Amino acid sequence: MATNNSSNRWTWLLIVLGIVAVLLAATYFIFPELIKKAVGLLAGLFLVVTGMIFRRK
Repeated sequence: MATNNSSNRWTWLLIVLGIVAVLLAATYFIFPELIKKAVGLLAGLFLVVTGMIFRRK
């Protein structure tokens, strides 16, 4: 029984990951400028957060 439950979870996980991948690919082709802005924002936030963590006192 446990094997069936574990297998069912992996199946759903793969299905969800596949759907997310398709949505991300569609978003990339439809809104490439939005993706560029989001990546730039995430990179900036990463630099700010790491700067706050590793700053010298």
